[in-house]
Amino acid sequence: MSRGFAKYVKLKYPPTASAVLSDKLFAVGGGGGKSKSGIPNRISLLCLDQDELKEIAHLDFDDDRVVGLCASPKGKVILCTTHGGKTHAVGYNDKELKLMFSMATGKADPSGDYPSQRAVAFNPAGTQVVISHGEKLGMWDFSTSGLKLIRDFGVNADGKSWHAEAIRDVCFHPDGKRILSHDDSTCCIWDAKTGKLLFEHLSEKSSNVGKGAQKFRGAVFTEDGNKIITALSTRDAGFIQEHKVDKDLPIVRQKKIVTCPITTISGLDKMIAFVGCSDGRVAMLNCANIGIQCCLDIHSMPITKVHALKSHNCFSIAFDNFCGHGLMQAKIHKQRRQFAMFLIFAFLFLLSATVFLAGGDFIRKLQGTATVS
Repeated sequence: MSRGFAKYVKLKYPPTASAVLSDKLFAVGGGGGKSKSGIPNRISLLCLDQDELKEIAHLDFDDDRVVGLCASPKGKVILCTTHGGKTHAVGYNDKELKLMFSMATGKADPSGDYPSQRAVAFNPAGTQVVISHGEKLGMWDFSTSGLKLIRDFGVNADGKSWHAEAIRDVCFHPDGKRILSHDDSTCCIWDAKTGKLLFEHLSEKSSNVGKGAQKFRGAVFTEDGNKIITALSTRDAGFIQEHKVDKDLPIVRQKKIVTCPITTISGLDKMIAFVGCSDGRVAMLNCANIGIQCCLDIHSMPITKVHALKSHNCFSIAFDNFCGHGLMQAKIHKQRRQFAMFLIFAFLFLLSATVFLAGGDFIRKLQGTATVS
């Protein structure tokens, strides 16, 4: 299904997590909770085939809804975490998914509820995985046969979590030596080897950001690892902030980019990132100048996740059950072509006007010469 500058596929469940496997292959996970709802809890393999986005394979997980998902950078393996405290490793090719192993990675509290595992990420070497456990984090060794817990981290000397709320997302520094995590109000950078907190920044330290509570909706390292980019939302606006990786993660630059809340931000590719919005738009962001290059109306509901592709197009999922492949470069090309046509038209108009005026002056001069004669 296509509309405008986007290709779509509608799933039978609301997607909550996604990962890019290549520019034409994507993994998506989510679900409806209890099986009696009739909405499956599954991970799907999507393919962009001849400009059509298709679901080509899936795996179901009974009553256990998928909440987090990441892909190994070194092998054809996807990890998905669930609402019920489990982590599944899934192998893939361009046609199918195959379950490799499943294991418990979360512990239930006395009431039987499991802490959120929505934040999950591989390190750049593909040998270790960090998984959130509510306000805390766990570092695991990864092999094709299972996960082995190395350490839990995220608490201070008094045993209190540095994060006050469930962690929303996590990622590794490009060199794999540091970890960046965030919840609604706090961004933290950790030493990946020891789990020690290195730097912390609170959203309340932001100024001139409009009305309502200030909430982080994404945080990523720049490609050189010297800065982080955060997406901050208020009730009526979305801001991009650039922070120096130093004590307190000081804000170097800040800019309002949209007039609605931001819901997510992608990782960077050559300083290009994509921002998902509450109104279903995706904005292409040049992080070098914190400027919007192009926007697409891809979804009808808030965007859950968005990813930057090598082609500088994007892949996104939303609460409307749709997955979208945004053809951002095609729209930019059309805009440039339209602008070029406008310049040509304006040039021809000015040229014809100049010729007309020059011709009028010439005729008046001839008439003046004839009168004198």
